[in-house]
Amino acid sequence: MKCKQTKNKHNRDSAGKIRHAEGFLCKQCGNCCKIYYDVKEISFTYRDFERFDKSGRQDIIDYIVAIPVGRERYLYEGWFSPTTGDEVERCPWLRKLPHKDAYKCRIYELRPDVCRKYPRPEEKEKVIGDGCRGWDHLDD
Repeated sequence: MKCKQTKNKHNRDSAGKIRHAEGFLCKQCGNCCKIYYDVKEISFTYRDFERFDKSGRQDIIDYIVAIPVGRERYLYEGWFSPTTGDEVERCPWLRKLPHKDAYKCRIYELRPDVCRKYPRPEEKEKVIGDGCRGWDHLDD
């Protein structure tokens, strides 16, 4: 399947590195994967799909629906159950660590671009208000 690839420079510094909100340090609270609407109903970039495909991760691709939007162009949407086709309630790759108040992403190295960008600088106040502990270390 061929798709037109677009460059996404949003939220990147001059060297092309992804910018996170200043001072953010992930505490593995899992809020980003549990409560945010855009994680549940996620749109994937062509780069995401290509990354999953090149890594041979059909198990990830199985949760994605390719919607034709033009000649040889697709919009990739997820997360949908490969068994029922229904939308899942939360990211299927998030796992609670045993005996800890922490979570782990099972596809961290391959995670979608939207996850790689989290949290964007303009979202800091919202995510703190939603219980993200990524800035707690600054209160010490």
